[in-house]
Amino acid sequence: MRSYVNDVMFGKTTKLKLVGKGRKARSVSIPGNCAKILRDYIVGARGLDICGERDKLRHVFPTQTHEKMSISCVEEVVKKYVAIAKKAHPSLFRQNRYSPHSFRHSIAVHMLECGESIAVIRAFLGHASIATTMIYASVTPEIANKYLKDRDIGIETLKDATSKKEQSGLLSFLQKSKLD
Repeated sequence: MRSYVNDVMFGKTTKLKLVGKGRKARSVSIPGNCAKILRDYIVGARGLDICGERDKLRHVFPTQTHEKMSISCVEEVVKKYVAIAKKAHPSLFRQNRYSPHSFRHSIAVHMLECGESIAVIRAFLGHASIATTMIYASVTPEIANKYLKDRDIGIETLKDATSKKEQSGLLSFLQKSKLD
């Protein structure tokens, strides 16, 4: 994935143009506090002109040689900062290894936990199909109970819905009932 300075559109709502697999492009909004940090980084730390022609095709996050970051470069950055965070807060880490991809999975699960619809999560992740998003959005009994409670279905607990197939089917049912 590449990100150039002209892929960041600062404004009342700041949007990022993201280009992923298959060169599919999508636009995502970022919160104002993140936009300020990004602007400060691009303009202040990097000294780039966000409005002019001179820097529009410069990479937002370059390597030391100012080339675009490779997948292995991103993996090394994540590995480095996960190690630092683990050292400072070891009790917060349940797994031995974390990949950049694990962050995609985590955000999908957290969005579900906050009550976001699977359609919004699909758009956020840039998936063409909701079926692809379902892989990321595992349903825990807590999430299922929240959806059931929100829909006043009357079931307070969920028993043994732990297999991926059961979770996927349950989420499909809950999402359909939310859309109706």
